[in-house]
This record gives sequence, C-alpha cells and structure tokens, in this order.
Amino acid sequence: MSGRSSPRACCLSACWCSSPAKRAGAAARRVAPDLGASERGAQRLAQRHHQRHPGITRNALGWYQYYLVLFLLGWAVGRNRDSAEAGLKALLVVEVGLACYGAFILAAGNTAVAFAERVAYRDSLTATFINKNSYATFVGLGVVTALGMIVSTLRREINREDPLHIQVRTVIQLLITRYFLLVLCFSVLCVALSFTGSRAGVLTTALACGIMIILVLSRRGLRMQSLLGAAALLALGVGGIMSIAGGRMTEGFTSASAFDSIDDRSVIYKSAITAFHHTPLLGNGLGSFEYVFTPYISDELIGLRSVVDAHSSYLENMIELGWPGTLVLLLSLGLLAYACYNGIYRRKRVLPYSLIGLGATVQVGLHSLVDFSLEIPAVTSAYVLLLAFGVAQSTSTRWH
Repeated sequence: MSGRSSPRACCLSACWCSSPAKRAGAAARRVAPDLGASERGAQRLAQRHHQRHPGITRNALGWYQYYLVLFLLGWAVGRNRDSAEAGLKALLVVEVGLACYGAFILAAGNTAVAFAERVAYRDSLTATFINKNSYATFVGLGVVTALGMIVSTLRREINREDPLHIQVRTVIQLLITRYFLLVLCFSVLCVALSFTGSRAGVLTTALACGIMIILVLSRRGLRMQSLLGAAALLALGVGGIMSIAGGRMTEGFTSASAFDSIDDRSVIYKSAITAFHHTPLLGNGLGSFEYVFTPYISDELIGLRSVVDAHSSYLENMIELGWPGTLVLLLSLGLLAYACYNGIYRRKRVLPYSLIGLGATVQVGLHSLVDFSLEIPAVTSAYVLLLAFGVAQSTSTRWH
C-alpha cells in the first residue's frame, strides 16, 4: 500500500497474506481473453508489477499492525478519563491549527501544499492534504469531536423539567460563556469543512452529527419540544455556516465536474465489481488493488489517470480480501461501535467518548462508501484513537 491503508483486521488468514502477484496473474489470465490480451501478456503484467513492489503485502501488514498497536495504546490511555479528555483536546488543537493553516494557504493562492507544488484542488481548502475528500473526512472527525464534547456536557446542565424557553436560554448562555472555546473550535472546523468543497464529506459529517444529537436527546426520553428546539438551533447553525461558504459549497454540489466525478466513479465501480466476481472468496492479496484492477480497465477509463483506488473502501476490501475477510473486518469494527453505543445508554452520565466514538464510525463508514479516505494514515490514526477512547470509557468498569 506504500503508506496508504485502512484499519483492516490484523488477524487475517494466511491466504490473504500470500503473494498478491500470483492471484493478480490468475485474475488477469481469466479476464485477458475478454480484453483482447494474451495470457502470457497478463502474466508478465502481474509479475512486472510484483518485481517493482516486492514488499507490498509486507507493507500493508505493517500498517495493520501499527493501527492495532495504536488502538491498544489509545484504549489503555483512554481508560483514564482525564487522559482521554486530554487526548480529545489535543486532537482539536491539531484540527484547528491545520484548518487555520489551510485557510491561510487558500487565501494566498493555494499554489503549494506542504512546500510541494499543488497540482489539483486549488479552489479547495485541504490544509496539508492533497485530496480534498481525505481532508474533509479528517476535519469532519474534528467536527464530530467538538460536537460530542459540547452536547454531552450541555446535557448535564439542562433541567428537563424547565420550560422550553428556559432550556434554550440556558443553552445559549452556556455556549457563549463556559463553552465558548469549544463552540469556536466547532465553528472554525465547520467552516473549514464547507470550504473543502467535498460533497460526501459535508453530507456524511452532517448525518453523523444529526445522529449524535438524536442519541443524546433520546436518552431517557426528552420531550418532543426539546428535540424540536435543538433541531431548530442546529438548523440555524448549519444555515449560518452555509451562508459563510456561499457559492463555493453550492458549486461543489451542482458543477459539471461534480457530475463527471460521479460518472467516473460509476464506471470504476462497474469494473471493480467484475474484478471481485473472479476472486470472491480469497481475494487477490493485501494491497493488490492497483495492479489487479489493471486488466479490468474498460475503454471508458482509458482517458483517466491510473486507477489506484476503487473509490469505495468496501469494494476495494472485497477485491483484496474477498467477502469473508471483508465481513470479518466489518464485524470487528461493528462490535467496537456497538460497545460505544451501549456506553451511551449504560452510563449514568453521557460522557463524550462513547458518543464521539460512535459518531466517528458513522462518519467514516458512510464516507467510505464513495471514497478511500481511510487509506490515508492521518485519517485512520485519528479515527482509531477516537474509537479507542470511546471503547475504553464504554467498557471500563469504573471511571478513574
């Protein structure tokens, strides 16, 4: 994977860790006649790529081991509530710092990223990231973190027996006084997210935030009036952010390039599904998608740059791991997310960690349907830590 990976299960069967070139050659031989290529040519294609990248499977396993160690470290640290809170605050500092840096670079012309010449997304805020969708996922995790810290603490400050207008007034007073810094971080990150121009990033983050708010309000059954009041405040906030972003966000949803991107993805998905059907059980090996996919490139994809991702983490996982391996991966992450969900309702107080862990899973899970952001180490590292903190606080027998 050469530095790009997703947090897949680290205890995969040895069949997925075998040389991907062998399975790539087999897949290429099966489809070569349909593509007008010879069997010998398909074999040479797979062997040549394996010679250039002999450690591709080893590198992929190295990243999985790193994410496993990071999760265990985050879980150990997250069992202490003060340490977990410090971790969340540190992540917010990094997120806001990168957002401010990205805004400065964008205002200066956005011609470089991390001292390298920028070749794409010059109209988008991407901070130190190359791809706007990857940064949208990363900054979306910051939005989820800030919102989780705000709503979980506000929930403890509000008396459910008070009239609605008293509750609203209490919320506003707390937001502009005690929690002003958190609100400022949340606002900065929301504006940064909107200026990425990533449609999927904005929509998936908004859905994750909405689910988080509903979970908090539904805990112990708040009245419908409170739910409607919170929804109104959220709508006002989102409307304000969209008005700041203005035409930039609207253009991201309606421009011709947006529809071209959708068309390109649909063509890639069609070819990728064909590739999956040839090796549905064992897959083609870890990190093998880039060259396994080559024999399946259709005429519609010839004009595109080299296809190195399926633009869907789920589909790419199925091609590399087969559907059993993908199922193991999803079940593993699903169980961890379910632990966070239980933590929201099982605890006497709504701590932010369980809420953030679940919200982060919803956000990256939805975005992974149409993109490959979890293959970016910075994005995956942030997600793994948030999930680890959530699981640690949700399953801990006592708070430290």
